[in-house]
Amino acid sequence: MAALTGMVAIVTGSSRGIGRAIATRLARDGARVVVTYNTNRAQAEAVVAEIVAADGVALAVQADVGVTADIRRPCCPWRCRAPPYRR
Repeated sequence: MAALTGMVAIVTGSSRGIGRAIATRLARDGARVVVTYNTNRAQAEAVVAEIVAADGVALAVQADVGVTADIRRPCCPWRCRAPPYRR
C-alpha cells in the first residue's frame, strides 16, 4: 500500500473503464487520485466514493484533455492546499 504514499496521480478518463481500474489501483497503492471526467460527474463521483470507502484519498475534476486551458488550470487541491475528500 505504501508504494505511492505522498504521490498524486491525475488519471484521465478515470470515471469509467480502464481509467477507473487504474485510479482505484493507484489509490490502493497509496496515491492521492484526481479522477477526471469530461461530462459525467456522477460516474466520477462514484469512483471517488469507491476510493474513499476503501480508505483512499480522491477527488473529481472536470477537464477535457483536448482543451489546453483545461489541462493548464490548477486542478489539484493538494497543490493549492485545499483539503482533499476523505472518509
